[in-house]
Amino acid sequence: MPSSLSTTEQFRQLVARAVAAKRSYEVCSVLQETLGDEKFEDVMRRYSSFFNSTLNANFITIVMALTALYDEKYLSLPALLREMRTADQLDENVKVEIESRIQQITTPLGKLCGIRHRVFAHISNKIADASAVFEGVTMDEVKDVIDKTWDSVDQIRKSIGEPPYIPQESSEENTRAILRDLLDHRKYQLAHPEQFLFSA
Repeated sequence: MPSSLSTTEQFRQLVARAVAAKRSYEVCSVLQETLGDEKFEDVMRRYSSFFNSTLNANFITIVMALTALYDEKYLSLPALLREMRTADQLDENVKVEIESRIQQITTPLGKLCGIRHRVFAHISNKIADASAVFEGVTMDEVKDVIDKTWDSVDQIRKSIGEPPYIPQESSEENTRAILRDLLDHRKYQLAHPEQFLFSA
């Protein structure tokens, strides 16, 4: 059934989901990379509860945002494509390209949809590897879904005359900055234990 929202309103809602998935992927990617970095070992262990909660929250956001983008029962990319085609708002070649792109990510999307129904069961008491949480869906596959989604979003954007999405800040850069600040603080804390008698 056609949406009561305009094409532009539907598009902007889809962009919001794509943004959420991209930002959460950036956070997870940096944290996963940091898990293997010896210089952050003490920081990651000391604040393991925070990092575990952060990873789990962002894993859940990725799963929910990406699956919602392609769930045809609701406002989704495939549903918007159908409406735009019916309203003659989308060039046929563009539609074919987007549908081909969706077909290419069918397998990882299927896995993500399966995870969506049981993702909360994966919250554990330790920092988990992304491959375990995603049950066979690798971070590279997740990145591919996100990249192809943004390629499709950009084509639709141009078709309806929306301005390009320009992020005001980078989640990746912010996460790296937080890690650096925590590392610097921990080094200072260890060098001046007398100032941190109750938190060393």
